Parts: sequence; structure tokens; C-alpha cells
Amino acid sequence: MISKLFEINKIVSKELWFDFAVKSFDGFTLTVSGGIDVYNKQLLEITFANVSFVSLKGDWKRNDELNFIEILTGERSETLKRKYFIESYHTVFLLNHEDLTDSNQFIVAAEKIDYIYNFDNS
Repeated sequence: MISKLFEINKIVSKELWFDFAVKSFDGFTLTVSGGIDVYNKQLLEITFANVSFVSLKGDWKRNDELNFIEILTGERSETLKRKYFIESYHTVFLLNHEDLTDSNQFIVAAEKIDYIYNFDNS
């Protein structure tokens, strides 16, 4: 899972800017698409499987100063798991965005993550 996060962050950091939007969520699987113009040219599609918690906007811009996605660990993760009744075996992901503060974090708790990178989406 760590290698996938590294790869996703590497893809996102290559571009001067990167926008994201929720593509779909069926209650179990969350798909987020991203690109320079997320509504016309999607470069990246991230899928979270077996989702137990989601807190994010419909679309957003990445924070250029931080990795786009990270895994919360330790007390930060445990506090959110207790507060939102997140399954103990789920990973808590933080999706960094340009308006990030302690009170408006974008969080996804899921069992798995995967992605598709379409570098030539003509």
C-alpha cells in the first residue's frame, strides 16, 4: 500500500497543478478522478475499496506544498477511528487540499487503495 501512495504522490507532483473530483461512490467503493482539468482530461483515477468512512468535498485542488495523499497513523488515526466508528483494520487516508486546516481535513477510511494512471488521455 505504501508503494501505491508513493506512486500516486509522484504522479500528482509532476504537474504544476492537479484538480480532483469524486467520480462515484456506491457506499462501498469510492472513485476519485484527478487531472489538470478534471472534467475534461482525467489523468489519474484512485479507487478506495471497502470504505467505512468518507469526509470530503465533491471537487478540490491539491495543496502544492504537501504530498497529495498520506496514511494517518498513531494517535491521529486512533482518535478518528474512535470518533467515527471506523473499522480497526481499515487504513485512514488524508487527502491534502489547498484549504487544509485541522478542522477541514479530507478523510477516507478504507481497506484497499488502487489507481489507474492515464498519461496519454487525448
